[in-house]
Amino acid sequence: MMANPRRSILWGTTLLGLTLVAPAAAVGQAAKPTPVPGGQVVTTTEDDTNGDGTLDQRSIFTTNFDSKGRVVRNAEEYDTGADGTVEASRVLTTEYDKSGNVVRQVDVSNINDLGSGGDGSVFDRATITTTYDAKNHPVRQVAELDQDSDGTLEQRQTTTYVNDERGNVLETVSETDRGANGTVDLRVTSTATYDRDGHRLDVVLETDQNADGVVDSRARTSSAYDADGNLVEQTSQSDGDADGTVDGTSRDLATYDKRGHVLSTLSEADDDGDGGLSERATGTFSYGSHGELLEQVFETDRAAAPGGEIDGVIDTRQTAALEYDKDGNVVREVAVAQQTDFPPLTQTTFQEYDSRGNVLTYRTEVDFNGDGTIDTRTNTANTYDSHGQLVLATSAYDFNGDGTIDSISVVTVVYDGVKR
Repeated sequence: MMANPRRSILWGTTLLGLTLVAPAAAVGQAAKPTPVPGGQVVTTTEDDTNGDGTLDQRSIFTTNFDSKGRVVRNAEEYDTGADGTVEASRVLTTEYDKSGNVVRQVDVSNINDLGSGGDGSVFDRATITTTYDAKNHPVRQVAELDQDSDGTLEQRQTTTYVNDERGNVLETVSETDRGANGTVDLRVTSTATYDRDGHRLDVVLETDQNADGVVDSRARTSSAYDADGNLVEQTSQSDGDADGTVDGTSRDLATYDKRGHVLSTLSEADDDGDGGLSERATGTFSYGSHGELLEQVFETDRAAAPGGEIDGVIDTRQTAALEYDKDGNVVREVAVAQQTDFPPLTQTTFQEYDSRGNVLTYRTEVDFNGDGTIDTRTNTANTYDSHGQLVLATSAYDFNGDGTIDSISVVTVVYDGVKR
């Protein structure tokens, strides 16, 4: 589907379908650590979950960089009792070739099983190895999973890519061997076409559940672009049993202004292919004279049950209005979510910045039932060093809006091995 404009980015790495997301510091916006060539960044989060002055949990996230400032190791440790015992951990290492391509990633995770009578050392090991052609286009990727790190693989997934001269992926074939015994149990094939500008026009996805050569399901997505290369239409059809009959369709449209900003979106879905819409969603966006987003509105009309049809009545409405300072920083955002038969939920966010554009304070207030009374409140204060790097973030949570702090979270960041 066509993506809606977003203002935040989750920092994560996907291995074998799992997304590894770094613990987000309570700074109002998730952010990548500042690259430290040849050094490391250590982020420690300590939480007093009940406001009694005693730490209840601690997490430590360490990022190591090579001499070129590339991440080579991410390590997470979770101490759920803040007593010095690590109950869960994860280490992700990354290797690069001479051209800077990621050629190998190894993810080792440990969840302490002492509570269930184990010895505290339950490890999973996932490895992804990627090879490239002379033009640095990926041509093969192998993902292997060893669920208890005993040296025996439980799953292997091999993906091959066929690229054109520009690096556009024309064909992808993914084969999964669930027992890692040399027998392919699942095959998924994707073929794509592009226009002369490199825009992807058509994608056909075929799934062979038993890898017996018979396609079990098929889906097709087609895209169209305007003269500026903006995606203006995308249509999809699914054939769940590959019998030639369409079982579901979707269509996404978008319009843009002369600067390439999205002005409106329309998404329509027919979940059973009977010709009646099961969902219709619209989005509208307005901007200021400098291109800054001022307001966005999303409205959805959804069928009451799968296979049903929409009734023309809006079921959910979400709005967000943003205000900026003279430097273009968002200083206030009011987001309202309204669902049929439920009171509106309003979240108001305030932010203050220093001269570098770093967030100094971040405050959120939530009214869950539309009565005008704040039900929860969060205040975060950030401190930066002379280089503009975050070194301390303290968040105080008032869960019932009575003015009493119920929980405190403190994030400290240490930069080591800085070469300037």
